[in-house]
Amino acid sequence: MLRIHFTAQDLAYVRLARSPDPLWEIVCSLCRLQTDEGPLAFGPWRRAVAARLRGPGGAGGGGGGGGTDRAVALALRSLVPCGPYIPDFLTPAVDGGTVDLRQGVDRVLSTPRSRLRRELTLLTESVRTGVRGPGARVRPFAGEPLARGDAGALRALGGLLTAQHQPAAGDPARGGPHRLPQGGPVRAAPPDAARAAAAGDGGGGWVLADRSGGGG
Repeated sequence: MLRIHFTAQDLAYVRLARSPDPLWEIVCSLCRLQTDEGPLAFGPWRRAVAARLRGPGGAGGGGGGGGTDRAVALALRSLVPCGPYIPDFLTPAVDGGTVDLRQGVDRVLSTPRSRLRRELTLLTESVRTGVRGPGARVRPFAGEPLARGDAGALRALGGLLTAQHQPAAGDPARGGPHRLPQGGPVRAAPPDAARAAAAGDGGGGWVLADRSGGGG
């Protein structure tokens, strides 16, 4: 087990993003769809997504086509297995990433060919050795063309990432299949919205100072 020890000074430097990075949303949602972990938090969301992916328009018979959503999800799932290895070029940069989908996708598509080859080879080897479990031996999307940085394969990957993140057709309020459930204790109540924003900007140091000052 990996343990990370934080000092009081470390906590003071922690900053909270005001919104999730779209690339992390895509990657994490694909992993969540492949497990049954967190049934209370994610069970209703998984069932709703599954209904939508089963057929045209999902359970309600309208909106984005289930067949298209299913094809997108399956293609991306071949690149993002819920297992010991996921290609790092699909995740945000360690320097803070981005909250803009277009910038994130552009960064993915600008991955050097040598890195594409190296990380997709590792993914292929993990599939070949069966570390992803029985029945999970799916060839990575676009295979060799993507590994060599083929322009068409990269454009197709960019289209998949965008489609997975964009709102459902005809309903801007509905997220794509990637949308993890949000709200409840995760989202601050309106009276605390200003304090939550200040905590995000000021980080742990602001929270500790606010608590010690008894503000509230």
